[in-house]
Amino acid sequence: MLREACRQAKAWQDEGVYFERIPVNVSGGQLRTNFVDTVREVPQETGSAAENLELELAETHLMTGLFEPINIPRELSDMGISITIDDLGLVIHPCRD
Repeated sequence: MLREACRQAKAWQDEGVYFERIPVNVSGGQLRTNFVDTVREVPQETGSAAENLELELAETHLMTGLFEPINIPRELSDMGISITIDDLGLVIHPCRD
């Protein structure tokens, strides 16, 4: 889904369609992999801007330890990606200097 979302974002960019972000649900299985590396690589592969992504995580990912609550959000934020914690309705936007 991440790759498809990035392809769609790139297509919309090329067509001049305005949009802010494309939300993408992240599964627990994805968090068990080299998740940040994948999120870093896919936008580059597709030519899409990482800032176009909003990753949706379930609260249970935080509670079960699948998602390291300090480092991963910081790394994703540094890439310009927003994170939504689904069950809480919390959105973490990237820091802008």
